[in-house]
Amino acid sequence: MIARCHPDRAGGLRGAAGVAPSLLPAPAAVRGRLPVYCSRSCQAKAYRRRTGERGRTPAVPPAAVEGAAHRSARMAALDDPADPRAVLGAVLNEFLPLDEQRRSALRVFVAYYVRSLTDPALAEVFLHASQPIEQLVAGLIRQAGAAPGVDPGREADLLVSGVTVLGMDVLHGRRTLADVRTTLDHHLDRILPAH
Repeated sequence: MIARCHPDRAGGLRGAAGVAPSLLPAPAAVRGRLPVYCSRSCQAKAYRRRTGERGRTPAVPPAAVEGAAHRSARMAALDDPADPRAVLGAVLNEFLPLDEQRRSALRVFVAYYVRSLTDPALAEVFLHASQPIEQLVAGLIRQAGAAPGVDPGREADLLVSGVTVLGMDVLHGRRTLADVRTTLDHHLDRILPAH
């Protein structure tokens, strides 16, 4: 049994059944620690305490840095790296959970994003003025020859946001990768009719 603790009015902790945790059966230790559920604030403090990052925004996880090497290798393997449509498709595919590394990266992104909604220091990471991914996608749309009347910046916003959410749907099993790729191709055909 895992103790689910929350503060009571007197400042102590109470378990899920309203019983003091010391009266609940002790859960099995994992890595020398008792598994206890606590608030996001409690989790953030524990993270900073373990990593020595008191008062600072948590660092980017090592998995995100390692993913950059994989992305570079996949981009280098494109049939025609000079074709903006091919590069655009490859950039958008990086947001999809096509392999374990990208599934993990999407889960980490979502976890950090959700936490940023209640942690102002972490929110700064998401609320900066620059939008490098959207700018890259808009530039690729321009290079590939956008259809008349298409605003590359607005399309980039929709594509990046849309592909991220579609990737989450794949993680949940709500959509298949084939369905998501069909949707992306539909939008790219509309934006870039010359290809």
